[in-house]
Amino acid sequence: MDARTRYSRWLPELEELVAIPSVGVDPAHATDMEAALAWLEPRFSALGAATRIVRSPGEQVLLADLPAQIRPETAPTLLVYGHFDVQPAGDLSLWESPPFRSEIRGEWLYGRGVVDDKGHLVMYLEAVRAVLAHGALAINIRFLIDGAEERAGTLALDCMRQMEPRPDGCLIFDGPMIARGRPAFYIATRGTLAYHLHVRTGERDLHSGQFGGAALNAIEALMAILAAARRGPDGRLPAPLRAGAQPLPPPVEETLHLLPEPLVYLAEQGTHPADALVGADMYHRLWAEPSFEVNAIGSGQPALRHMSIPCEAEAAVSLRLAPGQKADAVAAAFEALLAAAAPAGASLTLTRRGASDPAVLRRDGVLLEAAADAFATEFGTRPLLIQAGGSLPLLTLLGELGIPTVMTGLDLPEGNIHAPNERLLLEHLEHGTAILETLFSNKSFTR
Repeated sequence: MDARTRYSRWLPELEELVAIPSVGVDPAHATDMEAALAWLEPRFSALGAATRIVRSPGEQVLLADLPAQIRPETAPTLLVYGHFDVQPAGDLSLWESPPFRSEIRGEWLYGRGVVDDKGHLVMYLEAVRAVLAHGALAINIRFLIDGAEERAGTLALDCMRQMEPRPDGCLIFDGPMIARGRPAFYIATRGTLAYHLHVRTGERDLHSGQFGGAALNAIEALMAILAAARRGPDGRLPAPLRAGAQPLPPPVEETLHLLPEPLVYLAEQGTHPADALVGADMYHRLWAEPSFEVNAIGSGQPALRHMSIPCEAEAAVSLRLAPGQKADAVAAAFEALLAAAAPAGASLTLTRRGASDPAVLRRDGVLLEAAADAFATEFGTRPLLIQAGGSLPLLTLLGELGIPTVMTGLDLPEGNIHAPNERLLLEHLEHGTAILETLFSNKSFTR
């Protein structure tokens, strides 16, 4: 049986949804965002769900409430989260097939959004259809489908805060497995801070022959400012930026020997270790330490022979915050470090572009047990409890509210999310849907 026949249950809808370039971070795709909503809403309505679209400037959220088929008045309510916005395609020359036209190559389905997060959305739809067909929906499901996850929007958070009554648990398929056959549940994630830096050192650019070595250079000033937040020889950030970070909890520490060897893992991603110590402590850095990255720099005309001294330079930077830290406290320390590092005569403007605290989720409960059993049935092994270096602001709120949450997913480290040639392992469509069918027909979990 060929792949298209075997996965005919999922492919038509997934390919249709992927074909909608719902790039929420780009205003030019506003009509595509509406098209994705128009595609999703009737499918949830067809399940028998009461749907509602909530909007705020630049953001959309689809809410869909589906009652249990078995005593809905006493059944628990499970919040199921996903998102339909996707990352930009980026450099089209790096794609082996058009990003918004799905293509099967071998055991993979390629296309922007196939795994982050549209593939998971189609798994949700297919699982509910199967359970409904058997009259076995034992829980109330409230779907929260976000249109601004990739831009760290706040509308989904607002919807969550206003939910009454609160759900008894939450399920999120939007993350990677550790490796093939090795699922993971994420019990903590890092928080975020994002900034735009602007440096001005004079009224205008100057001739490098007439003023080189005497006039303040904006790029050099920016480099000096950024250096104040960079990691030291031990791979750690300056102490003020690490305040409050908590060590890995024992259940996570105990799993480290089961994870991919750090240097091999980095090589498989086509990159290199940041320093000689990464091989010994990579997972501690990724999960229990803050990090600082320079995401973009702009100044001058680097493509030309332009021998001048620039008077302006800018950068986009971000920090990931470790569990135990607070975004506002780290922001104050970060801004103070950079301000102190600005050379005399350099004017620094810092603009915060987003912030979220780390998330710490419950590590036990019947929902997690039921989900772990379902994954074990499909993959032959129970998920490892680990932490994540990435961030999802909704998880922070769920942790603060004490709502039991299963944060997991069917992506793989080689799935190329946020990169060219994003891909989904086709067999995971079957595995993920089977897991969801088991959970949606299980009424045993409570808060």
